[in-house]
Amino acid sequence: MYQLTANPDEVRIIEQNCTIARAGRFWPEYETWLAQGNKPKPEFTAAELKAKAKAETEADARSTFNERLWQESPEKAALK
Repeated sequence: MYQLTANPDEVRIIEQNCTIARAGRFWPEYETWLAQGNKPKPEFTAAELKAKAKAETEADARSTFNERLWQESPEKAALK
């Protein structure tokens, strides 16, 4: 089975844990597999996308919180 990657010119062979390139010798096998009606797995599962979005949201919140702390800190007031 195959899995899409961020690069549209590459796909991952899941069983072999390797990536093949469009210009590579295994690409025709992939195209044959597609022609047979098969579909590759997406680059990320829905759960992975949800976890990534959550992590990004939490990182943004931490960054905003830290910026607010800095804006209100005595160290910053001393610099004025």
